[in-house]
Amino acid sequence: MKSRLNFTAVEIITKLQRGGAQLTTLEINRHFSNSFLITGKGGELFEEAKQHLNERLIIAPHLYREINFYYDIKALVEIIEILTCLKRHYRNLIVHTNSSKAGILGRLAARLLHLPVFHTVHGWSFNPCQHKIFQWLIIHGERLLAKYTRKIIVVTKEDIGKGLNCKIGEFNQYEVIRAVVPLEQYQNCSGLKIRTELNIQSDNPVIGSVAVFKPQKAPFDFVQAAAEVVKQCPRAEFIIAGGGPMLNPARELAEKLNIRDKIHFLGWRKDIPEVINALDIFILTSLWEGLPQVILQAMMASKPVIANAVDGSKEVVVHGVNGYLVPPGCPHLIAQKIIELINNPSKRNEMGKRGKAGIYPEFSLERMLNKITVVFQDLAY
Repeated sequence: MKSRLNFTAVEIITKLQRGGAQLTTLEINRHFSNSFLITGKGGELFEEAKQHLNERLIIAPHLYREINFYYDIKALVEIIEILTCLKRHYRNLIVHTNSSKAGILGRLAARLLHLPVFHTVHGWSFNPCQHKIFQWLIIHGERLLAKYTRKIIVVTKEDIGKGLNCKIGEFNQYEVIRAVVPLEQYQNCSGLKIRTELNIQSDNPVIGSVAVFKPQKAPFDFVQAAAEVVKQCPRAEFIIAGGGPMLNPARELAEKLNIRDKIHFLGWRKDIPEVINALDIFILTSLWEGLPQVILQAMMASKPVIANAVDGSKEVVVHGVNGYLVPPGCPHLIAQKIIELINNPSKRNEMGKRGKAGIYPEFSLERMLNKITVVFQDLAY
């Protein structure tokens, strides 16, 4: 689906790693044929973006996720130069920033060039795990930038409250637009290939997740929950797809808990629909989230979901209806709910059906693109 309207959309995101913010940004660029994407080098989705966008993909060589004032200044200059060039050749340029670093530099560049800009918060960049001083700097930076931001898009209702509680922007600046990716490929898809590849017996319950191995996703909680489950249900097997800095430590923890043969660490995979469909139960141990795409993907595959009661997870998972919510940092409670669903196949099947039935229309790609189009149109006139 392509849309050509009376504006030129410029998406800016820090790096094309595999994640919900990056995937939805690419969907917006695919939708608008008159759009550009400014990003840093690399990331798991970079080659895909290059293939689909061609010359509409523009690299800011010094745009990195890590904070480095020297490189950040260079990246700001690069973004200003790119926007200046686009402004010279295209009409009604509108800037849409995504992620924290791109949100800061992109909005500063747009402000200096007097371009309309809006920002999508895929989960606020301040969180409880950060040092208080760092949190303070981020919050005050967001307050300042909000003054120059025409619209603040959030992917969850809770993020409006968080922003306003921190005095970031005004209520009328905020709008909830659910950031989603295409979900159709997750239904009517067989998980038999994955089970065969991993030599999992057909009657063994399989529990799994898809996540980056980093502190936010709490992969150790996944491993500890698995250990608790295996004690009571030795037939249970676990799958987790993803990579990151905590992958090897998570493997080591599984070894220490004597369940290394019960957890299949798959690394990065391109066949995520097959991975999710190989599961009986999906779990997500994140300590904070925006709107977790993997939960929507699991629900489209009719899988019951057990997740921590944080941010966007609470707006997708309805406790006792399509899954369960537990307090963050409590792997033993996740294990209890897993065992409950292992022992009650009819309940998990019913929860899976309810999850799939609750996706549309609120969590549809068409709805997201329509609402984003309206924002661009409003800023163009």
